[in-house]
Amino acid sequence: MESKIEIVKKEEFKTSSWSGGTTTQLLIYPKEAQYDERNFKWRISSAKVEAEESTFTHLPGISRIIMVIDGKLFLEHEGKEKISLEPFQQDSFMGDITTKSFGKCTDFNLMMKKGHTGKLEALVLDPKSQIKITNEDSKVYSTTDVFYAVNGDIEVKFKNKQFEIQKGDLFYIEMSKDKEEFYILNKEDKEINIIKAVIDDRYAITEKEEEEILNKYFKEGIDGPLSTFPVKEKRKLVVLKNIIKRFEYGKIYNEKEVNNILKNVYSDYVMIRRCLIDYGFMDRKNDGSEYWVE
Repeated sequence: MESKIEIVKKEEFKTSSWSGGTTTQLLIYPKEAQYDERNFKWRISSAKVEAEESTFTHLPGISRIIMVIDGKLFLEHEGKEKISLEPFQQDSFMGDITTKSFGKCTDFNLMMKKGHTGKLEALVLDPKSQIKITNEDSKVYSTTDVFYAVNGDIEVKFKNKQFEIQKGDLFYIEMSKDKEEFYILNKEDKEINIIKAVIDDRYAITEKEEEEILNKYFKEGIDGPLSTFPVKEKRKLVVLKNIIKRFEYGKIYNEKEVNNILKNVYSDYVMIRRCLIDYGFMDRKNDGSEYWVE
């Protein structure tokens, strides 16, 4: 598959109301999918939370990642402590748990059906600078990379072509497995923020398949030890997604703490730790002093 770029202008976005404010749909896949019918594989949107307190829409079987763009947001998931999010901080959770929000803000949302993986990243472009984006940094190549221009105009250089992206627009690239790179340029005299969403649906599986894989490799239950580490990529992702749940999002771990948790999972805990990092479930400082969930 050859990589290609598509631009979506803000005039093409669709805005609708919900109990706490308004939601603007930025991108949905497949394109013909309808959010109200819940027949999408993944969806990207931006919400304006205008009520001081509101309850999120119940979305069974859908995982969510939310990043604050401006303002401050408190999230309270059923049975858990309240989480505070400042601009460009994020939280991930399942849509089938009761979640309440407190505070007014604008946020960025990624929703995914079961079997799809994704992540959000806040990029900062210094004045008169550029950044290089490449698909060779991970062993798991992303299907789609989405970039949302939050607060300024940018220019994209891709395959000897240049594209102008205005503030509030987005562009996305369906990446091939071949080594490729492109550049994002900030020609303005101010700092520009971009939100990057990465969605990988090459290993989409059904609930039944996921259950069968977990039962096969976690014979004592999903919270128990791993019997053996799978070879096939799809199975690896299912196993790693289960293991990362043993870590708390937003918490900083040192290497000893990570190892102590993983020792209860598998004898070769160093290999598991490396895979969690290689496959984008966990990140760390270059000196290995700090680890955290991505």
